[in-house]
Amino acid sequence: MKKHFGLTMLFVSKRAEFHHQEMKDMQSSVTGHGPFRHGHQLRKDRSWLAMALILGSSFTLYLASTTLVHAGTCTPFIGCGVVANDSSWADQVAGGSQDSQRGWCWSSPDNKPRYDAPWSTSGAFSCTVNKVWVYSRQSSSAYIRDTDSFSVAYGCKIKWYGAWGVLSSNPVTEDRRGLSRTKWIKLEDGNTVHITSQNCSGTPAKYYAKTWATAAGYQDQFCYGNGGWSNPRCDSDGNLYAQTNYFYCRVWGYAYPSESAAAKNHWWLLTDLDSVNSGRDGRSFVSAYFLGGAGNASNDTARYQDSSGSWHDIPDC
Repeated sequence: MKKHFGLTMLFVSKRAEFHHQEMKDMQSSVTGHGPFRHGHQLRKDRSWLAMALILGSSFTLYLASTTLVHAGTCTPFIGCGVVANDSSWADQVAGGSQDSQRGWCWSSPDNKPRYDAPWSTSGAFSCTVNKVWVYSRQSSSAYIRDTDSFSVAYGCKIKWYGAWGVLSSNPVTEDRRGLSRTKWIKLEDGNTVHITSQNCSGTPAKYYAKTWATAAGYQDQFCYGNGGWSNPRCDSDGNLYAQTNYFYCRVWGYAYPSESAAAKNHWWLLTDLDSVNSGRDGRSFVSAYFLGGAGNASNDTARYQDSSGSWHDIPDC
């Protein structure tokens, strides 16, 4: 870092020196007494100055990049994965040690979630090489060049945004309170995840309501219809059976079964599934379309009934 800083200051100093001399020469050219009366020498020196600055900046950036950890396949054109932690709690992120050894380790387009062993805070997955803590109001780029994944610790609730699409204006809620495994979420190259809040205390309240059919669960409120080979994270996590079930909270998302359907619901409910697909842990979102009872007879309702028979909205996540 000292070498990088010294070279950077050298180029800054040289740039200032060139600029100062150029301004003096320009003043001389105005009076007609300097060597730049016809502008030819000025253009020549500007070319040399531009070349020096480009080379200096490139070398400085190269040195800067070698002091950070490399990971992933990001390029200046694609960009690297970054986690900006705007919450008041620290969060752990992971990246590989070099371009050929990625922190996520599974080949693209695998972006399925990964989980630590129960009650473990070490080793998100065996091939994760570099894990660092990103503290409050920090960016992961201060520690690693490319962030491949970020964690949601067991016992914590996180809200985060993505950099583009629906996730740039709609937060995803990850609530691991009451669970025993830390969850890891993959970033795409070029994406910036903003963690806006964390709460690592208490247990989530449960609100009971009947469902009238089996409902599939998903990672977030925008995964429905967006899974498959290119985005396996959004494949179904499993199923919630038709019975009296509990729900933690609701979020507004894609319409189920479709935006054009006469009967539809945009609310998605966080719950724990009854049957869980391989590689998932069952903390998932199901559509409120499957809620029964008179309080849920209309579109876009997500209500539960208390012991007195009154209907109430399930709280927002």
